[in-house]
Amino acid sequence: MVCRSDAAPVAPEEEAVLRDAVGGPPDPATPLADIMTKDVVCVRADVAIDVVRQLMVERGFGGVPVVDGDGKPLGIVSRADVLRAERDREGAE
Repeated sequence: MVCRSDAAPVAPEEEAVLRDAVGGPPDPATPLADIMTKDVVCVRADVAIDVVRQLMVERGFGGVPVVDGDGKPLGIVSRADVLRAERDREGAE
């Protein structure tokens, strides 16, 4: 789910090329608006952890914003959150 989209989505391969072209971290004086992700992919709180994990792996995300039914932010699920949930699930079996 894209939370907001004003531009055509960038394929993961194109995104990697763009990151490589930057060649390093931005100048510390660069405004965040110039480097932030504008087309944010987010998930609702009722999405299964397996779906979130797959999204993160396929898109190379380290975290995904979580929104309610109206698209309002609730929080962020991180790669560490997913790994912890999977570890806990395996420990319960």
